Amino acid sequence: MITMTKKLMSAEEFRAKYLNDDDLTADEKAELAEWTSNLKRNLKRAKVFIDARQAKGLTQTQLAELVGMNQAEISRLEGEKGNPRLSTLHKICDALDLEITFQPVSR
Repeated sequence: MITMTKKLMSAEEFRAKYLNDDDLTADEKAELAEWTSNLKRNLKRAKVFIDARQAKGLTQTQLAELVGMNQAEISRLEGEKGNPRLSTLHKICDALDLEITFQPVSR
């Protein structure tokens, strides 16, 4: 089996490489900041899911069967575009022996 590892560009790297903030309106800057924040949050969640699933020796298909989903849904949740409902998060966390916690953030 061939495994390919692709390093994803961080939001900051993308911004530095492709965007000049001086060219953006205030609304565009706000939208970019929100997009960056959401992307970071989704990637952090995805990494936790992937690491926990692999630690349990499960494939995406096996995890999907455990939680009553299909493999494509698990794949989306393990990517940057996943936007799961809280009930879905609970199912996956239960299957992976994870706990959802909330903590304050400083802004």
